[in-house]
Amino acid sequence: MASSPAPHHLPSTPVPRDAPHPFNNREGDVIIRSSDNVDFRVFKLLLTLCSPVFRGLFELPQYAPKEEEQNHLNWKDGVPVVLLTEDSTTLTNFLSPIFPWGAIQDCTSLKEWRLVLEAAEKYQVEGVRSAAEKTLLRSKFIEVEPIGVYAIARRFDLEDTARSAARSALRQSIPGKFSDELHYASATILHDLFTYHRTCRQTAAAVIAIPKQIDPASGWNGVWFTCATCPSDPTVTPPTIKPKPYPPLTNAKVWWLHFLRELEDEVKDRPSGDTLRDWVLSSPSVKRALANVCSTCEKRIVGDTTKLAKELGEQVDRVITVVKLKCEPSNPPTAEGREKD
Repeated sequence: MASSPAPHHLPSTPVPRDAPHPFNNREGDVIIRSSDNVDFRVFKLLLTLCSPVFRGLFELPQYAPKEEEQNHLNWKDGVPVVLLTEDSTTLTNFLSPIFPWGAIQDCTSLKEWRLVLEAAEKYQVEGVRSAAEKTLLRSKFIEVEPIGVYAIARRFDLEDTARSAARSALRQSIPGKFSDELHYASATILHDLFTYHRTCRQTAAAVIAIPKQIDPASGWNGVWFTCATCPSDPTVTPPTIKPKPYPPLTNAKVWWLHFLRELEDEVKDRPSGDTLRDWVLSSPSVKRALANVCSTCEKRIVGDTTKLAKELGEQVDRVITVVKLKCEPSNPPTAEGREKD
C-alpha cells in the first residue's frame, strides 16, 4: 500500500521578540517593529518631535481596535505596531540618540554606520545624523578604513568626517585597500579624493630638498655633512651653516643622498609625516650604510637620520594642512537652482 504524501506545511512567521532595555518599556505608546521581528516600545511624542516623517505618520487617523483584535499584526497589547524596513541593529543605533537614555555606540562595521545614516536621512532626523558623525569621527575606522569612511561621509555630507578621513588616507597608497562602501560613492567623490592625495604628494615631496643654509641645531646638520672619510658626491653643494663662524660642511655622503631619495619616493606615495618618521629603521640605504661607513658615521647614522626624518615629518604635516579637500554637497543643485544662482 502506497504511503500517503506528507502534508505540506507553510513556513511559519517568526514570533516577534521584544528589544532589550531600554526599548522594552511597557509604558511606551507605540511599537516599532524591525525587519527581523524585534519590537521596540517607544513614545510617539519623542518620535514626532524629532522627525517630520513620524509626525506625519502619527497624524493620520488611528483605528481603535476591538479587544479581540488587539493582538493582530498591526497591534500588540493594545499598542499600535509600525513596521519598518530597517533591521534591529540599525534601529537600535537610530533610536538611541532620539531618546534621553543614550547615544550611538561604536558600530562593528562601516555598513552599520551607513545604514543608520540612511535611516536618519529617510526619517529626516538631524539629531541622529549629528550623533552618528560624532561617534564615527572618534571610531577606529578613521584609521583602519579611511577611504570607506570618506565615501560614507561624502555621501551624507559629513564634511568634518570627510576631511578627517581623507587626511588619514594619506598614510596609505591610492587607491588603497578596497572598501565595500565605494560601491555607493560617485566618480566625482573619488576624483576629489584622488586630486587631494596627488596635491598632498606634490606638496610633501617639495619638503625633501637640501636647504642652502641651515641652523646648527637643525636635523639637516648631520654626520653626512661633517664626515671627511666616507664617499661623498662632489656635485651636491653643501649648505652653509648659520650663524657664522662655523667650519664649512663637507660634500654630502653618497649613502645619505640615497636615503633622501628614498624619503622622497615614500612621501610621494604616502604623503604623511608618519611615513617619514617610520622609514628610518626600514631604509635599505641606512642598513647598507651601517655595514660600510666609517666608525664615526656608524655611531651617529641612526640618531642623525631619525632626527632629520622627525623634523621633515613635522614639516610635511604642516604643509599638507594647507591643501584643501574639495567637499561639495553630494546633492548638486538642479538646473533650476543653478539658473537662480
